[in-house]
Amino acid sequence: MIRSSAVTWDEIGGEIVAINLESGHYFSLRLTARDLFVLWAAGVSLGDASALVRAGQHDAPDDLGTGATGAVPSFAEELLAAGLIEVDPVGSPRTTDADAPAVDHPYAPPQLETYTDLEDLMLLDPVHDVDADGWPHAVADKG
Repeated sequence: MIRSSAVTWDEIGGEIVAINLESGHYFSLRLTARDLFVLWAAGVSLGDASALVRAGQHDAPDDLGTGATGAVPSFAEELLAAGLIEVDPVGSPRTTDADAPAVDHPYAPPQLETYTDLEDLMLLDPVHDVDADGWPHAVADKG
C-alpha cells in the first residue's frame, strides 16, 4: 500500500511523479512501473497486480511476479526501500479486475527513477525554517 502519510503523488501525462516528504527525494515511474504503482494505490495485491500486468502486456515474461527474484517483487522491494510503499500488516486490500486501471502497452521492466537534487528544498519548512528575508532562504546554522 502507498504510504499516504509520507508520500504524495500524481499522474502527469502517463507518468507518476511521487515525492517522499520525509527524505525529500522524488521519483518517476513510467510504463510498467506506473501501472504497478497505480494498481497498488487502487488496493490490488502484489500477486494480482502481477497477473493484471501479465494479462495486459502480452510480451511480459511468465515469471514476472514469481519468487523473490521476479520483476514485480523486486520492484516492490525497491519501492519499500525508497519509502514509497509499506507492508500492510492486516493484508493488502483487494479490488476486482473491473476496478483496476487498464494495463495495455508493451512490457518494459519496472524501473524507479530517483532524484535527489531538490532534497534540501523539499525538506525546507517554509513556516519555521526561514530568516527575516523569508522563504526560500533557510535559516543559517547557529553552531
